Amino acid sequence: MDPVQFLDPTATDEDGFARPPVGQVIVSLIAEAKKHHSLSALFKLQALKNYLELLVKCHINPKIKNPATCASLAIAKSVGKGPYFAQKDSPTCHLC
Repeated sequence: MDPVQFLDPTATDEDGFARPPVGQVIVSLIAEAKKHHSLSALFKLQALKNYLELLVKCHINPKIKNPATCASLAIAKSVGKGPYFAQKDSPTCHLC
Protein backbone atom coordinates (compact mmCIF):
# COMPACT_ATOMS: atom_id res chain seq x y z
CA MET A 1 0.00 0.00 0.00
CA ASP A 2 1.21 3.49 -0.83
CA PRO A 3 2.24 5.46 2.33
CA VAL A 4 0.43 8.57 1.11
CA GLN A 5 -2.78 6.60 0.64
CA PHE A 6 -2.31 4.95 4.04
CA LEU A 7 -2.00 8.31 5.82
CA ASP A 8 -4.87 9.98 3.95
CA PRO A 9 -7.52 10.90 6.59
CA THR A 10 -10.25 11.28 3.96
CA ALA A 11 -9.84 7.75 2.63
CA THR A 12 -12.51 5.26 3.60
CA ASP A 13 -11.66 2.02 5.31
CA GLU A 14 -12.94 -0.70 3.05
CA ASP A 15 -11.40 -3.46 5.12
CA GLY A 16 -12.70 -2.06 8.42
CA PHE A 17 -14.45 -4.31 10.87
CA ALA A 18 -18.18 -4.04 11.41
CA ARG A 19 -19.01 -3.02 14.96
CA PRO A 20 -21.28 -5.38 16.88
CA PRO A 21 -24.43 -3.89 18.42
CA VAL A 22 -23.92 -2.33 21.83
CA GLY A 23 -26.60 -4.49 23.42
CA GLN A 24 -24.85 -7.63 22.24
CA VAL A 25 -21.53 -6.45 23.68
CA ILE A 26 -23.15 -5.65 27.03
CA VAL A 27 -24.80 -9.08 27.20
CA SER A 28 -21.46 -10.77 26.56
CA LEU A 29 -19.79 -8.60 29.22
CA ILE A 30 -22.53 -9.50 31.70
CA ALA A 31 -21.89 -13.18 31.02
CA GLU A 32 -18.16 -12.67 31.66
CA ALA A 33 -18.84 -10.73 34.87
CA LYS A 34 -21.11 -13.55 36.10
CA LYS A 35 -18.43 -16.10 35.31
CA HIS A 36 -15.83 -14.19 37.36
CA HIS A 37 -18.29 -13.25 40.15
CA SER A 38 -17.56 -9.54 39.75
CA LEU A 39 -20.53 -7.97 41.52
CA SER A 40 -19.61 -4.31 41.04
CA ALA A 41 -19.06 -4.75 37.31
CA LEU A 42 -22.24 -6.79 37.05
CA PHE A 43 -24.20 -4.07 38.85
CA LYS A 44 -22.97 -1.36 36.48
CA LEU A 45 -23.47 -3.49 33.36
CA GLN A 46 -27.02 -4.39 34.36
CA ALA A 47 -27.75 -0.70 34.96
CA LEU A 48 -26.30 0.15 31.56
CA LYS A 49 -28.36 -2.56 29.87
CA ASN A 50 -31.53 -1.29 31.57
CA TYR A 51 -30.63 2.28 30.60
CA LEU A 52 -30.33 1.37 26.92
CA GLU A 53 -33.66 -0.48 26.98
CA LEU A 54 -35.40 2.46 28.69
CA LEU A 55 -33.74 4.96 26.35
CA VAL A 56 -35.30 3.24 23.35
CA LYS A 57 -38.72 3.48 25.01
CA CYS A 58 -38.18 7.15 25.92
CA HIS A 59 -37.26 8.06 22.35
CA ILE A 60 -40.61 6.73 21.17
CA ASN A 61 -42.61 9.00 23.48
CA PRO A 62 -42.78 12.51 21.96
CA LYS A 63 -43.70 14.11 25.31
CA ILE A 64 -40.27 13.39 26.79
CA LYS A 65 -38.04 16.35 26.00
CA ASN A 66 -34.69 14.88 27.06
CA PRO A 67 -34.90 11.08 26.85
CA ALA A 68 -31.25 10.41 27.78
CA THR A 69 -31.50 12.36 31.03
CA CYS A 70 -34.91 10.92 31.86
CA ALA A 71 -33.77 7.33 31.32
CA SER A 72 -30.53 7.85 33.21
CA LEU A 73 -32.25 9.36 36.26
CA ALA A 74 -34.93 6.65 36.27
CA ILE A 75 -32.34 3.85 36.24
CA ALA A 76 -30.26 5.53 38.95
CA LYS A 77 -33.33 5.94 41.14
CA SER A 78 -34.42 2.33 40.54
CA VAL A 79 -31.11 0.98 41.85
CA GLY A 80 -31.04 3.34 44.82
CA LYS A 81 -28.42 5.76 43.54
CA GLY A 82 -28.47 9.49 42.94
CA PRO A 83 -27.69 11.97 40.16
CA TYR A 84 -23.95 11.23 40.23
CA PHE A 85 -24.60 7.62 39.24
CA ALA A 86 -27.03 8.89 36.60
CA GLN A 87 -24.32 11.11 35.17
CA LYS A 88 -21.84 8.22 35.07
CA ASP A 89 -24.49 6.00 33.50
CA SER A 90 -25.24 8.33 30.61
CA PRO A 91 -22.46 10.06 28.67
CA THR A 92 -24.93 12.73 27.52
CA CYS A 93 -26.35 13.55 30.95
CA HIS A 94 -24.76 16.62 32.54
CA LEU A 95 -26.88 17.25 35.63
CA CYS A 96 -24.18 17.66 38.23
